[in-house]
Amino acid sequence: MGRRATSLHLARTTNDWIAKAVAAHPARLVGLGTLPLHVPALEVAELERCVRELRLKGAAISTTAGAMELGDPQLRPFWAKAEELGAVIYIHPGGNRDRRFKRFHLWNSVGQAFEEAMAISSLMYDGVLETFPRLKICVSHGGGYMPYYMGRIDRNYAEKANTRVNMSKPPIEYLRMLYFDSCVYERAVLQHLVDKVGAERVLRGRRKAGRIRHRHRHVVADAARANRGNERGGAARAGKLVAAMPAVSQCSAVSGFAPHHPG
Repeated sequence: MGRRATSLHLARTTNDWIAKAVAAHPARLVGLGTLPLHVPALEVAELERCVRELRLKGAAISTTAGAMELGDPQLRPFWAKAEELGAVIYIHPGGNRDRRFKRFHLWNSVGQAFEEAMAISSLMYDGVLETFPRLKICVSHGGGYMPYYMGRIDRNYAEKANTRVNMSKPPIEYLRMLYFDSCVYERAVLQHLVDKVGAERVLRGRRKAGRIRHRHRHVVADAARANRGNERGGAARAGKLVAAMPAVSQCSAVSGFAPHHPG
C-alpha cells in the first residue's frame, strides 16, 4: 500500500470510528472527521463522505497540509467543497517540528500559537477568506498570536500594497469572519479576544485538566457577559456552528493529524 493509499485508509478508518461513536451517543456528541489534507486528490471526496454519508459536521485539520500552507492553490477545491457543504473546519496544530522549538517544550508553549497565527495569515493573505466568505472555520487556542497584534498587521495592509493583493478589506475584518475556541488560559487574554472579534465568535474550549477547565468555564462566562454583542443576535449569528462544536475536543483527539491532542 502506497503512502497516499495509507493516508486515505487511516482517515476513512478513523472517520468510520467517529461516526459510530456519535451514533452511540447522539445526545452527547457531534463528530468532526480527519482528512488526508496533504493529498489534494483525495481530501475533497473524503470530506464529502464525512458530511453526506457519515453525517459528521465537518473536519479537524492541522495548520499546514504537508509542506503546503492552508492557502495553497492546490487546496482551493477543498475550501470550495467545505463552503458548499456548510462543513465546520476546526484548525488545531499538529505540533511544530522546527529545531528552534525543540528545547524546553517550546513546540507546545510557543509553537502552537505561532502555527495558529500562520494558518490565519495564510487564510487571509492567500485569499481563502476573500474567495469563500461563507466558510465556517474555528481556530484553536483563541487563534494563537494573531488576534493580539492586529494593529501592526492592519498597518502593513494600509501601507504596503503587496500585502493586499488577495484582500479587499483590512485584516481585522477577515479575522472577524472566523470563530475561536476560548482555551487561552488567562482572563485578560480572553477578554481581549472577545473585545476584538465579539463574544458570538468565541466558543467554549477546554482541556482535560480539571483545575484549568473549571477556572476557564468562569472566564468564558464573565467575558460573554461583559460583551454587549452576546445577546440574542450574537447567539443567532453563531447559530449552526455552535451546535456543531461541542465534540471538537473529542474528535480532534482521535484525528490523524494530532492523535495525542498536544494542546
